[in-house]
Amino acid sequence: AMYKVAYAEYIMTTDQVPQSLAEIGMSSAPYGAMTGARIEAGTLLIDTRRGTLALQPYRNANFQIWFRCGRAAPPAGMDAVGTIDAASATTVPDSDLPDDCR
Repeated sequence: AMYKVAYAEYIMTTDQVPQSLAEIGMSSAPYGAMTGARIEAGTLLIDTRRGTLALQPYRNANFQIWFRCGRAAPPAGMDAVGTIDAASATTVPDSDLPDDCR
């Protein structure tokens, strides 16, 4: 959650898509089930012991940011900000994903 907040704040402040965790003032320190994190082509990738979970940011006309989690359907009426597809980049098994990421 902290990565998503920092990411959204960065876009709202700079109108730019961050390309690294350093740009949003974050690092990749392990935390809980997370073993690491990174940003690739604007998509936030969270590494866990069970695989990678992708959070693909989208933005609407009002510049609100929404993250598509894993294999969830893309949001209607929003444009992808991250160019790596969340469903393709997610390797965590469905059984280990929260319902809103399946």
